[in-house]
Amino acid sequence: MNLLFIDDDALVVSSARRALMLLRPTWTLAEATTLPVALSLVSTLPAFDVIVCDLNLGPDSGLEVLRAATLVHPQTLRVLLSGDRAPLDLEAALVHATVRKPVSLSQLLTVIESLRPVAPNAA
Repeated sequence: MNLLFIDDDALVVSSARRALMLLRPTWTLAEATTLPVALSLVSTLPAFDVIVCDLNLGPDSGLEVLRAATLVHPQTLRVLLSGDRAPLDLEAALVHATVRKPVSLSQLLTVIESLRPVAPNAA
């Protein structure tokens, strides 16, 4: 599985990278901590299977990344992370799943794998 993980907290990104290397060693992980880097990755790389993106990317919105991904690679599954407690009013076609932070990596993996079944050799 080819995954793009986006969060403005470098420690969260680093933790996700280390954990995914251990738990899902066959997965390919790209990462971004800013909106411009995330948009560049989405527009220049082949389609990701899944994009996991934080709602708040510093002063920017992660929804911008998900909108861009929808236009460029509509088949990519999009997971939004949010620490906001208020209900999110989202376009249904924009996000396949919303996950409230804090979230454990095992919970996040469960969400990702429920959206896209893992092939037997990709576990």
